Amino acid sequence: MTEYVTLSILWIIWCFLHSLLIAEPVTRYLQGRMKTTFRYFRLLYNMFSIVSFLLIYFYGLSIPDEILFSWTTKTALIPIILTSLGLYLMYRGAKSYNMNTFLGITQLNEIDNNISFNIEGILKYSRHPWYLGGYLLLWSAFVHLTIERLIINIIFTLYLYVGTVLEERKLVNQFGDVYRKYQKKVPMYIPYGIFKR
Repeated sequence: MTEYVTLSILWIIWCFLHSLLIAEPVTRYLQGRMKTTFRYFRLLYNMFSIVSFLLIYFYGLSIPDEILFSWTTKTALIPIILTSLGLYLMYRGAKSYNMNTFLGITQLNEIDNNISFNIEGILKYSRHPWYLGGYLLLWSAFVHLTIERLIINIIFTLYLYVGTVLEERKLVNQFGDVYRKYQKKVPMYIPYGIFKR
């Protein structure tokens, strides 16, 4: 039981730091302190996120686990469909987002880190396709739901929701009325508009 509490705390700390380090007040402060070296921040941030994620993940694998639920052959089609939808949303999101900027590659050559407003591709129908894809993959991509997996799913479901709310505020501050109009036209998650074409 102690291991699960430790695991939960580690994941909560990871989620907190992952959001805190790219919060606007923090990035503004770091940009002022780091000057031209701030161009490396996104790349270093991504590297830190991946390494720390893997360390916690492998710690979780070392904990003796218990299966709570398993998909059966009769219900196997459900996770296959949901996982496929999740992967599709991730792929379409990657096509619409500037992946070089997301990974921190663009910033290596640019000091000015302005981001343009983009509503191409899947973003015409869903404001946050990656978050929706994340929800689907969290709850459907694994055959067995274990205690560890349940802990991860609950924490990351809450994290994704809070992340969505914070990102919405950030985008409203950044783009103002343009983004407010976009909010009224396009749903946060479910891309209903695809079926209206």
